[in-house]
Amino acid sequence: MFNLRDVSKVIQGILMAHPKSVQNADSMHRLWVNEVSRVFCDRLINKDDEKWFTNLVIDLLSKNFRSPLTFDDLFGERKVMWSDI
Repeated sequence: MFNLRDVSKVIQGILMAHPKSVQNADSMHRLWVNEVSRVFCDRLINKDDEKWFTNLVIDLLSKNFRSPLTFDDLFGERKVMWSDI
């Protein structure tokens, strides 16, 4: 079960990114995908739910953000990863 606290964790994660690391729309899209995956997808319990989640993310990116990123760009071999290391 998810609640508004989970949504705030996504926003907190985005706000913690350094401005130098998010200099264009593509990197912002990747950061958003990383944060929603970290908060929501990590709690899903089976592959069907994960597939539903990744399809939803791709759909939201293309419709709302007009992002050209594809499934392979975000969830392929080189998954989206952000870190403060």
